[in-house]
Amino acid sequence: MPNCTTRPHVEKFIIRANEVDILNRLTLPALANFLQEAANRNAHHLGFSSQVLQERGLSWVLARMHMECFGWALLRDEIQVLTFPSGMDKYYCYRDYRVMDTHGKVLAQATTSWLVIDLEKRQTIAVPDFIRAFPVVHVQETPLPRALGKIGSVENPTYTADFQVGWHHLDNNCHTNNMYYFQWLAETLPADFLMTHQLRQLDIIFRMESNLGDRITGKAAQESVSGHPQFRHSLVLTDSGKELIQAATIWSNRIN
Repeated sequence: MPNCTTRPHVEKFIIRANEVDILNRLTLPALANFLQEAANRNAHHLGFSSQVLQERGLSWVLARMHMECFGWALLRDEIQVLTFPSGMDKYYCYRDYRVMDTHGKVLAQATTSWLVIDLEKRQTIAVPDFIRAFPVVHVQETPLPRALGKIGSVENPTYTADFQVGWHHLDNNCHTNNMYYFQWLAETLPADFLMTHQLRQLDIIFRMESNLGDRITGKAAQESVSGHPQFRHSLVLTDSGKELIQAATIWSNRIN
């Protein structure tokens, strides 16, 4: 893998009315969508976008994300999403993000792990040579520590909720867009909790895809009552019990 020095890709977004909650704060799924859009545009500029991979019968799949949140943008605020490939190994490509306001304050940061999937076999493959040959070392930005370790399943949920995959939940790979997993894991928690708390940290592992018509059960088990509330989350296929995601979250009282 060649080395080079380059700047991170930057995308600017203005927070719209359909991207905030009832308190006019940016929602978690909207934030996830901004990260996804910035990654897609950067990959397009680098020459290995989802469209390029699809022409080869391949696609990107998000395998894991670890995100820390320090503040939340409000309606009509402008934010910048900085993103850059931060390395790769045999099977994974790594990408980091920093989300900043117009004053340069860091609102969130995230590190992600991506796999390449064979669309016909629906199986992961080693990183293709045409991607491996691209220079991805970015010395102007320090890569974040990569997410490691297990999260585990939810055995005794404190809260549950039911969802179903509809037409508008699908992406161009014909499976559920992962931004809805962020939405559903949050919506498994009670509305009064979401009203008074904001996400501080999220670690999520994507285990398998879901498809049109699938019924999904969200599970959340509270693991800490005092201090910052902590939860373990799962989304599972209701009929089979197969696990779609595992996640762990930490929350704080809303302060902005």
